[in-house]
Amino acid sequence: GQVITVYNEGPERRSQAIGRPNAGKLVNGEQLAPGPGYYRRRPHLAWGTNETVMNLTRAIAQVRARVKGLHDVAIGDLSAKKGGPLPPHKSHQSGQDVDLGFWFTNQPKTGPQGFISGFRHPLHLAANWAFIDVLTGASRAASKVEYIFLDYGLQAQLYRYAKRQGVPKKRLDWLFQFPRGRRAMRGIVRHSKGHDDHYHIRFKCPPGDPACR
Repeated sequence: GQVITVYNEGPERRSQAIGRPNAGKLVNGEQLAPGPGYYRRRPHLAWGTNETVMNLTRAIAQVRARVKGLHDVAIGDLSAKKGGPLPPHKSHQSGQDVDLGFWFTNQPKTGPQGFISGFRHPLHLAANWAFIDVLTGASRAASKVEYIFLDYGLQAQLYRYAKRQGVPKKRLDWLFQFPRGRRAMRGIVRHSKGHDDHYHIRFKCPPGDPACR
């Protein structure tokens, strides 16, 4: 006659990404909480799916474990609490998009409160490559990331760094658009105008979200 309550780790109500990142909404979204290694620029617009928040924070923690002594990284907008249009963004509507700044060899005075151009200050190549590496996973099919938008010139820096570290060309080919040209429709990491001071990360639809497109 005893009643046993079993607690399961995770959100009480699972989030849902409805529709497309550029025409959708977010149900039961999770707000990115304060945490070590990052600065939330606009916490009221830091809502995402459970998977988006988990994958992002896990990747940042893995980068900090791999590369010691890093400064905090700037996190920009995810989505509004209920998703939907979020000017001036064209997407960021369903909790699957994240804007994230770069790690630098020496953090500029304005960081991490603002996004800073990777052409004006030297990137910490080891940290930024580690982020792409852990975020994308072992293969394109297994990756939880659909796209990472990043300026073509910064792609070149990270591609060449990874190549020097002995990363196989096969892996670099499915990861980077570079060196095929900035209009090539290849690679997870692709050029998009205006992304010389931050990454735009788009996660794939979460498993079990049939309304997500």
